[in-house]
Amino acid sequence: MASKKPIQSLRITNIIRVCNQHHHSMQRFVEAVVTEGKPIRLDDPFILHLSQRICNVTERIETICQSNNAFPADLPDRSYRAYLWLRFLSQPEWLWQHLSTLADLIQIFRQEKKKHKQKKTALQIYIENARYLFRSTLVNKTCQLHISEGFIAADSEINISLIQTLFIKNKDDLFKIRQFNHSEAYKHIMQTLCRYTEQSSLSTKGHLYDLKRIFQRVNRQYFRNSMQPPRLIWSSRVALRRLGYYHPDTDTVTISRALDCQSVPLYVLEYVMYHELLHKKLGLKMVNSRRMAHTRQFKRLEKKFIQYQLAEKFIENIHADGKTTHLLM
Repeated sequence: MASKKPIQSLRITNIIRVCNQHHHSMQRFVEAVVTEGKPIRLDDPFILHLSQRICNVTERIETICQSNNAFPADLPDRSYRAYLWLRFLSQPEWLWQHLSTLADLIQIFRQEKKKHKQKKTALQIYIENARYLFRSTLVNKTCQLHISEGFIAADSEINISLIQTLFIKNKDDLFKIRQFNHSEAYKHIMQTLCRYTEQSSLSTKGHLYDLKRIFQRVNRQYFRNSMQPPRLIWSSRVALRRLGYYHPDTDTVTISRALDCQSVPLYVLEYVMYHELLHKKLGLKMVNSRRMAHTRQFKRLEKKFIQYQLAEKFIENIHADGKTTHLLM
């Protein structure tokens, strides 16, 4: 089973590079402020200039999209996430909170590296709109900490746990970090960051199928048109391991491009779409102190898909050798 690359795509160069430049300039500024023991003030000339630069980039992205009869949500996922991050930081209160969190992390790192006898170790922090919760590495005396923007709502206790992962990962710290991921404070930041933006057919149309039309059919037939449209995108690769995926942070349903071909019946795409929309509707449930997505309720509703047996059989036959698992997430 194969599929060509999407017929159309909207790409804007250098969005990621510009974001990285902002990460580095913000850290240099905050490190100087922490060293001098000064507070972070929104009327600081650097912050005023930074805020204007972020607004300019955000407006430029929107203008380019508009000139192509598109929206930022039509950009590739990584670029779209970067745009959302810039739009979020264009608001002064969020920029201040971002910088304040950065300052707290830097202060904690300076204290912790002495305890761990890593005085010569450098640090680069990326507080960003990432698909992952956090990543921490130590390579050649340089620590890199990538964390989700949602952590700007965290207190110093959580920040200590994040910094600790640079030196040693223990279960207590990892538990605290993951628990915070499910907190209302974290969710509020991510919902504000990723609030709905419009989308055109530029990113929903494949070679054969249009995700927007598939969503509309499924929404009408199974949800009585009650489901608000998520962002709908084709995967960047021809993926068979995951035929579909719902990401709640950005309210995005991703469908594998492997399904955009004549050998795949329409009902299979509708089934995958229905499966992911159930994730959007039901979310995660607590079962025996564990968060579960495929609960009994989920499985019961999933079987209400009219061609459930046919769709399941087709998916099973995609890789009869059993090498591919977790086809639906």
